[in-house]
Amino acid sequence: MEQLTDKQLLNSLALAAEKGRYQDFLKLVKPEKVNDPIYEGGSVLVLFASCAPIDGPLGQGMVVDQLLEWGADINASDGGEMTALHRAVSRSNPG
Repeated sequence: MEQLTDKQLLNSLALAAEKGRYQDFLKLVKPEKVNDPIYEGGSVLVLFASCAPIDGPLGQGMVVDQLLEWGADINASDGGEMTALHRAVSRSNPG
């Protein structure tokens, strides 16, 4: 597999999440690096919560379950004060 730069990885992860291509998303994540910051301090869990469609195809839970199984920190923030849960809730309730 070709080595991706951080920016390419970020773009590939975001696109896979946005398009609901969850298997592709998980293939891009190295389990041992699941908590490494990939953008502005955010982890892949925060990125997924920020990009995955709220009303998209089923499977979001499968991705979150897998990331948590790999040891994703549920309390990791986006570099500020928003966790993955904060991101998901703010996207589902924009008002």
